[in-house]
Amino acid sequence: MADSHPLAVPRPLTEYEPYLASPTVQTVALVVVLFLATFLRFYRLDLAEYKLDEANLSRMALEMVGGKGIPLHGIGSSVGVPNGPLSVWLLAIPYAFSRSPIVATGFLAALNVLAVAMTLALARRMFGLRAAWVAGLLFAAAPWAVLNSRKLWAQDLLPPFVVGYLWTACLAFIQNKRWALVAHIVLLSACIQLHYSALTFVPLSLMWLVLFWWRRWPWKVIGVALIVGLVSVAPFAYQMAREGAGTRAAAVAGPVAVSMKVDADAVRYAWLMTTGTDLHSLAGPDEFRNFLAGTLDFSLLFQVVGVLAAVGLMLALWRMVRRRAAWRDQGPNEIGAGFIAATAVLSPVLMFTVHTTPVYPHYFILTFPSQFILVGLLVESLFGHFKPRSGEESRLHAAGALRFAQCDISKWLAWLIGLLIGAIAATQAYAFFSIQNYVAGRATPGGYGTPVGLLLRVVNAAEQRSRELGQAEIIVQGNSDDIHADSEAATFDVLLDPRLPRRFVSMGSASVYPAGRAVYVNRVLPAISMPTEYALRPGEGGYSLVRWNGTSESGLPGLLAGRLYTLLASRPSFANGIELVGYHVSGGPGGDLRFGLAWRVKSAPLTDVDYHWTNQLFDAEGKRVWQKDGVGFPATSWRVGDVVVADFSAPLDAQVKPGVYQMRVGMYTYPDVKTVPTTGGAEYAQVGPIDIR
Repeated sequence: MADSHPLAVPRPLTEYEPYLASPTVQTVALVVVLFLATFLRFYRLDLAEYKLDEANLSRMALEMVGGKGIPLHGIGSSVGVPNGPLSVWLLAIPYAFSRSPIVATGFLAALNVLAVAMTLALARRMFGLRAAWVAGLLFAAAPWAVLNSRKLWAQDLLPPFVVGYLWTACLAFIQNKRWALVAHIVLLSACIQLHYSALTFVPLSLMWLVLFWWRRWPWKVIGVALIVGLVSVAPFAYQMAREGAGTRAAAVAGPVAVSMKVDADAVRYAWLMTTGTDLHSLAGPDEFRNFLAGTLDFSLLFQVVGVLAAVGLMLALWRMVRRRAAWRDQGPNEIGAGFIAATAVLSPVLMFTVHTTPVYPHYFILTFPSQFILVGLLVESLFGHFKPRSGEESRLHAAGALRFAQCDISKWLAWLIGLLIGAIAATQAYAFFSIQNYVAGRATPGGYGTPVGLLLRVVNAAEQRSRELGQAEIIVQGNSDDIHADSEAATFDVLLDPRLPRRFVSMGSASVYPAGRAVYVNRVLPAISMPTEYALRPGEGGYSLVRWNGTSESGLPGLLAGRLYTLLASRPSFANGIELVGYHVSGGPGGDLRFGLAWRVKSAPLTDVDYHWTNQLFDAEGKRVWQKDGVGFPATSWRVGDVVVADFSAPLDAQVKPGVYQMRVGMYTYPDVKTVPTTGGAEYAQVGPIDIR
């Protein structure tokens, strides 16, 4: 009856564990673990943070769905080489049905719930039901495992592939199903293409192959596995070769090779991921003390998970060295599978102990769920210690009191371990809810990012107003105009409906006033006393939406007068179609001189050409006393009819005397630095007089 259950395998249960044989108990335990894993990972997905990496990864997946080709690499990595394309391919699945990042995050969460279910089945097959329930419950509730199941990062897709990697290792090397090596190598390739931290698994697989198949080499299987593995990584390798990624990697690795470090960061981060400690770091340097002061501290209980995992790891290694169990005889499955789980934790820790680039906690996502399987192995071994050894059953039957005592100890041990693991899971679930709700309710600079649900409110409102104005252009005035490097610009670029025109303006550098209708999405910083129509988290400011009906020649004086600009009577023009219309100067000697320049786009700029401005202040004797060059507003964002106001600021020497000066304003192409002449053939336009006081 018990063997018909999804977790059951052809392995008899003894009379000392009758409660495990009950299908009802097995079903309830399975449902509890999977419900907990699902509830935690799907809780308020609108609270998931959404920043630059999430936006760039989503952009690539959406472009793939939109028919722009199948990418052969993913987003960039910290080592200067793009990640593999598998994360993009996987996220293209949910994005094929919905553009919502919440749906995509739900897909990622579902894959991580699948990883918990796979862990239950793997631990049950290798070690037994107790081990499965312990490993599954700890994995389901582990705070960092949960948090990294709710974020659109490539490495957060690792857990189901890691479990598959471990399972195929057990099949190939422990159960001697040699063709499983092919699937093992494919899963290894998948892990590496999700995140380069999985390169630490390469020597691990080689070690297992040598250790378990020594002098019994199945060359045909090994050959096929290598060919399949190379084929699986070939598209990515081809693209990297085309883009010269190897050269870039060498350029990054060369200078840092001389600064090789040996430290305990890897051990510390692996411990952190295992125990669920240091969650307060998500609150950021300004808020973590407030979080700690307002939540219950269960960190000592969390450390128990790390201690149990460490003991389980040492037990697994000791068994492998001795080739027998610590307390009682075990089959080869338990010994070999325990060794595989132990080394899957040790390998990344040992390899990242010596490093040339910074090590981060997310490098150790790939240790999930090995550490929890080791805890399950330890628990199963503890119970095994109180089972009758081979040949002892008849003596125990004769001595009923001894048999009763041994059964009683086993029962009490079950209750104690069950309460301990249950308490750990409950308190870790509490810790997750505490930190998730805390960071969702206030600004956490340097910590958790803005929840995607708050950003979607702004995006949906902007889209609605744009459609009300006949699909008017949406202009996002925020921190930057770079949609590939700035988190805010990238986020809005991906979240906005691609059918609606949009542009991005760095509010500290420029303002743009289009000729036609537009909807401004204006960033309101918390320090600015302006109405905030759509607030973000308290202390984070928000956004206001403003309708724009367009600008015309007749409205230009009023527009510039509102900014205290001087309207140019004679408007110099440049050969690229730019006309100067006004200027403003503030500041003086000993401080920053701020030069504001207003220009109109009279004709479309050349494609693939960028322009920089040069502004140079000259005195009456022709001596240059101040200069500031800059983009102002990227030419790729110019539209015919735009009026652009840009600010250029730089220190003005205190020795500069008050008086009347002239500003020479010029343009040049970038990066080849070729002067753009005025329509009159001059190298610059003269603006002034400039009164410096």
